[in-house]
Amino acid sequence: MGKSKRRAMDYVKCIFLSLVLLVGLFFLIGEMVLPADIPDNDYQCEEYRGEWVRVKEDGSRVPALVPGKCEALRGETVTVETTLDFTPASGSCLCFRSSKQDMWIYVNGELRESYDTKESRLFGRTGAVVFVFVNLLPEDEGKTLTLVTESDSPYSGLQYTVYYGNRMGVWHQFAGQYGLELVVAFFTLLLGALSILGSVFLHIAYRRRIDLEYLGWGVVLAGVWLVTNSVFRQLLFSNMAVVNAITFCMIMLMPIPFLIYMDGIQKERYRIPYMVMISVDLVMFVVCTILHFSAVVDFADTIRYIAVTSMLSILLMGVTMVMDVCRRKVKEYRIAALGVLGAALAACVQIVVYFLSAVQFSGVILALGLIFLLLISVIGTIQEILHIEKEKQQAILSSEAKAKFLANMSHEIRTPINAVLGMDAMILRENKDPKIKEYAVDIRNAGQTLLGLINDILDMSKIESGKMKIVPAEYDFSSMLHDIANMISLKAHDKNLNFHVLVNQQLPSRMYGDEIRIRQVLINILNNAVKYTEQGSVTFRVDGRVEEGDAILLFSVKDTGIGIKEEDLSKLFVEFERLDEDRNRNIEGTGLGMNITAQLLEMMGSHIQVNSVYGQGSEFFFELRQKIMNPEPIGNLEERIRQQTREYTYNASFTAPDAHLLVVDDNAVNLKVFCGLLKDTKVQIDQVESGMECLERVRKNHYDIIFLDHMMPEMDGIETLHAMKEMRDYPCKDTPVVALTANAVAGAKEMYLSEGFDEFLAKPIIPDKLENLIRRMLPRELLVFDMGEPVQKPSLEREESQQAVAVTENDTDDVKLPEVEGIEWDYGVMHLHDKALLLETARDFYRMLDTEADYLEDCYNQLFSGKESSESEEQVLNLYRIKVHAMKGSSALIGAMQLFGLAKTLEYAARDGKIAVIEHLTPLFLQEWRSYKEKLKVCMPPEEERIAVEDFAVILEYLDILKPAMEEQDIDEADRIMEALMQYVYEDEIEKVMEQLQIAVTDIDSDRAIELIDQLETMIMI
Repeated sequence: MGKSKRRAMDYVKCIFLSLVLLVGLFFLIGEMVLPADIPDNDYQCEEYRGEWVRVKEDGSRVPALVPGKCEALRGETVTVETTLDFTPASGSCLCFRSSKQDMWIYVNGELRESYDTKESRLFGRTGAVVFVFVNLLPEDEGKTLTLVTESDSPYSGLQYTVYYGNRMGVWHQFAGQYGLELVVAFFTLLLGALSILGSVFLHIAYRRRIDLEYLGWGVVLAGVWLVTNSVFRQLLFSNMAVVNAITFCMIMLMPIPFLIYMDGIQKERYRIPYMVMISVDLVMFVVCTILHFSAVVDFADTIRYIAVTSMLSILLMGVTMVMDVCRRKVKEYRIAALGVLGAALAACVQIVVYFLSAVQFSGVILALGLIFLLLISVIGTIQEILHIEKEKQQAILSSEAKAKFLANMSHEIRTPINAVLGMDAMILRENKDPKIKEYAVDIRNAGQTLLGLINDILDMSKIESGKMKIVPAEYDFSSMLHDIANMISLKAHDKNLNFHVLVNQQLPSRMYGDEIRIRQVLINILNNAVKYTEQGSVTFRVDGRVEEGDAILLFSVKDTGIGIKEEDLSKLFVEFERLDEDRNRNIEGTGLGMNITAQLLEMMGSHIQVNSVYGQGSEFFFELRQKIMNPEPIGNLEERIRQQTREYTYNASFTAPDAHLLVVDDNAVNLKVFCGLLKDTKVQIDQVESGMECLERVRKNHYDIIFLDHMMPEMDGIETLHAMKEMRDYPCKDTPVVALTANAVAGAKEMYLSEGFDEFLAKPIIPDKLENLIRRMLPRELLVFDMGEPVQKPSLEREESQQAVAVTENDTDDVKLPEVEGIEWDYGVMHLHDKALLLETARDFYRMLDTEADYLEDCYNQLFSGKESSESEEQVLNLYRIKVHAMKGSSALIGAMQLFGLAKTLEYAARDGKIAVIEHLTPLFLQEWRSYKEKLKVCMPPEEERIAVEDFAVILEYLDILKPAMEEQDIDEADRIMEALMQYVYEDEIEKVMEQLQIAVTDIDSDRAIELIDQLETMIMI
């Protein structure tokens, strides 16, 4: 919606609210100021002030006060008389109030009206309070009016004010006297109901107890009590006996919700006394109700006891609040405490007024006190909700920070695994040596296990967010068991434990289920068994049976470890809970593992069981149903794995020589792996290292698929995609874009698809998934399906290459890496796995030292020299971050960890805009960086090994071949030619440009390389 539309809607809202206020103001002015324009209703009502006498049973007559009380025993008939010394108007009447009394009214001995419930009473000993109207006639002037009452209650002999007028007049008079009470009653009832509904809504929304709900119930009971006790109740209800009983029931039940409310806001500190008091109130309710409905004792006779229990409840709440004041706990609910104090005072005043007043009773005082309490508590609840919302926002921010951390960790960890698994896949495809292939299969299995473990860690976020899913797929059951057994046997051996694997050889070999989750469960249980066993053995048993085409697998892990105490069994699957902490304090762990295990099994339709004897050991076991995909028995596990190694073959599932792909990744190793995995598909692949280069390529060339990495410097993958989508009429407008990323945490795929990517491919790249994705997304006419012989025997060219590699591998141990201050060769070997390759990489690092330092120093000078620059500070800072990021990666590659740490600090400082850190640390970093020019000289080949140039025609020929190799991104060819060029000794000027060319080729910077080739050709020709 545009801004203009939103502004128009805001104007409409303001106009609407203004009109509502004007209408309300008009109503108030009209009622309060303007004259009435309706017919004048003849409301007649006044108090009757006649002379009354009491006629006793012996016929004697004594003066009587009306209103007032005649001394009378319970059940005694009381008779009072008066003479009508005025002429009654036509349609007039007298109104008498019967308070639990049966009543008869006579005029000159003639019965005019009566309220007699003795025969029709449903329950109780007395009638309810009602108003009895007696019609008068003009001829009744001078006649004797006799009022006879009888009551088996404390109200015997009590006479109330008598009103004279017409019926409408009397009710109008009551409205003026008691109307506020009725309004307050309904308002109280409404507030209580709203607070209950609001509390229920908040309880559902926030999944936590809202104490205001019980307070709402107490206010609702008070509202019902006020309505049923109102003077207008005979206008609202038809059965006064029921209404009268409801009134007393409300009084007896009213303290209970307030006690529950107090117990809640005081965090159950006084649960026992509150429960005792609630029990007393409930007993009082049951006893009084039974006595009333059985007509043994009327509610009115038990009102004092009801009042005592109510006062005790108020006293208990007051005592607990005083105790909380002393303990400094009242601050937890200081606002609610103020409201409770006000309501308690109002209740005490109301009880006193009830017993002292001999006239019409009003409950307005209590109602106002409860409304005050409710409003105060609503304020407290609003504060609590705001606090909850604040905590919720903090939790969301924390979750986002955690997700960001997991995304970064995923990227950092998966990138080297991607290289390992990718290179290993190529070894399996291209190497014919069975022993090497066996090693490669072990590397693949171990790498996949490691990747599974990393996935398990990252999937913690899925469990917490409820997004964890079981993803079944076909898997090799024997291979899974072999991998697990291999991993655990090493750990058991390190602790001198016997590790027994007992597998039923008749179990089916291939299953359908979530292999990753099953591995996670079994590895976690087995790891725990080894971890908590100091001597003896761990036994891993796998058995099962076949039912209706499914395998019911029984997994059992039994150890001779420390065991679990019986009282600790309930804590076993509670997150962050560790058992027997004092005894196990030296054993690593967070207490999350078994909780996650239990949840995963539950999601797979199973549950874990435990048998344990403290000090003797434990057994964890569970059953799991898996669909059978291949019923062939697994047999001997070791032999089966060796057979898999011997039978391993690779055949590209398709070829597409006319297909043209673009892969964008800032990591050169990732680019090499990607291209290597697709070598046999014959697809044409262009490689670029940044988002800007990607945009330049798609403007000029058409690609059938674009693989775009996310986390890149300068312009990340998402920004690049958005920039691409905003372009018009470019060759790749309809080309699908695949997110190629190691950011594989919960919800990552959904995030990338929502950003506009067409597909998602996680790192490390799984070769089959890569080929399937390309096969699915490429146009059908580009695919060539040649299902020939599997690639077992390499071509002659590849065989020669493999022999060269073999020589390198055999000779790699003979390569001596010189001791260099600041270089940790072991760390470099972890990345490159080949000392010869590592030494050559260190030489490349040596050659680019000055170029990289000069570039970074130039960025630094632009930031802090104070001179004007054509680029903004933000742009220069971004260039600085990109360069120091590249320097960080190259430092780590050769094991220059001190440089790596400084570069990483500077990269993060640039990312976060910490200019002061950059200003003070960059000179130190550059000084340290340049110091490696001297340190790494020992790694360079002696000058005499390099050949003097006798004929520059050879150099020009090499340069002519290098140019198309860089244009076509043929990295292997470019590296070979560059190696040939660097075997010569050049003049200083040409040497300097040649070193820059070598850096451009290493960085796969085609444009820069071609520019330098042209420069060299010019220099040589001159």
